[in-house]
Amino acid sequence: MLSRHQHLASSGQMPSNAERPAKVTVVVYLPASYTGSGFAESCLQIITQFRHSDIRVILVVARLRKPVDPNIEVVQALPFVFRHTPWKFTFGRQRYMGRALRRTLKKQDPVKTIVYFWPSPEITLVEDVRRSGFIAVREMINSPMETARLILERAYHAQGLTPTRIIDEERAAQETAELKSYDRIFASNPEVEATLSQLGIQRDRIMPTTFGWSPQRLRPPQAEAPPTTTGEEPTTRPLRVLFLGLLTVRKGLPQLLAAWEAAGIDGELILAGAAEPALANALAKASRTGSIKCVGPVSNPSKLYESSDVFVLPTLEEGGPQVTYEAAAFGLPIVTTPMGAARLVVDGRSGLIVPPFDVERLTTALQLVASEPSLRQAMGVEAQRMSADFTYESVGAGRAGLLLSALDRGHF
Repeated sequence: MLSRHQHLASSGQMPSNAERPAKVTVVVYLPASYTGSGFAESCLQIITQFRHSDIRVILVVARLRKPVDPNIEVVQALPFVFRHTPWKFTFGRQRYMGRALRRTLKKQDPVKTIVYFWPSPEITLVEDVRRSGFIAVREMINSPMETARLILERAYHAQGLTPTRIIDEERAAQETAELKSYDRIFASNPEVEATLSQLGIQRDRIMPTTFGWSPQRLRPPQAEAPPTTTGEEPTTRPLRVLFLGLLTVRKGLPQLLAAWEAAGIDGELILAGAAEPALANALAKASRTGSIKCVGPVSNPSKLYESSDVFVLPTLEEGGPQVTYEAAAFGLPIVTTPMGAARLVVDGRSGLIVPPFDVERLTTALQLVASEPSLRQAMGVEAQRMSADFTYESVGAGRAGLLLSALDRGHF
């Protein structure tokens, strides 16, 4: 396969920096039904900010179920008959997405266009894009499938459970081959960077990034100054520790339940999110203790953040968990793993980082934040201060800059 440099040089299209037009186009490949939630919402939050960098955005999406920013040009790939069909019955999505992207790119100049892929296109589509002279960039919303597959196999085996979702070895291998075909890959935390390198992705192709949070959606309180003296907290209610997310093996729920029991904290653990069937019995048993409350899924978690003292996320596999940024924005100290730290949590400053699978270390961390109110408040203040750098406005601007730098380097 010709590199972009080779393609442009052989076709006589290689420009100098001075010759490159100022207006850059980013064509976004989003194989999802956009409903205002999930990874598709993260995508829209990011690319909406590109307008501040004078980037023209064309979104090739499976379908829209919610309006997007009017500055974004939209191409809906699915035919009209599938626009309101239940998602599981929208057959041939990859084929329609591929056709829509190829049609869109025929009208674009490779010299000033980047193709920004969200998971997971077929490798032949990525190869076609690069053969046509375009820079191809991939978003990693989680770890590579091969990494996740090994982590989850270990996690379910340790609990004697059957995996709810099995990652096929062949599919993981296909994704690894796909990842090696990009010019650049966004990695949302250092752990993802490391696993990409382990899979053979060159370091200079990996771009460190983050995901973020939306102040408009949550409206957290203003930051408060840290305490100048130690003493009793200004409340008599028990300590409230919050977990928000899917209640799954992947998120470290078995380790959290075991650590909470071992910690013996005078307080309550709030579990907010939909529960994995494989953990139904364990969650029902834990709830009977009276110190654990399962409140189910929540659409707007602001009140939960406001009424909690600590946020815990002992996740085993992640990309850049939005809940980490949100909890920090509400001034909560965060107890998490390296995967859940999301480039925001600094151990001992804005929270505590413990190794995944390590119930003993998680127990100790929970006991520490429970027993040290002043430390808890100081870490929460620092987390809230740091969260200002992780709004989607900031994250989107950062992505725009990295994409433009990738296009510039593609000229040499």
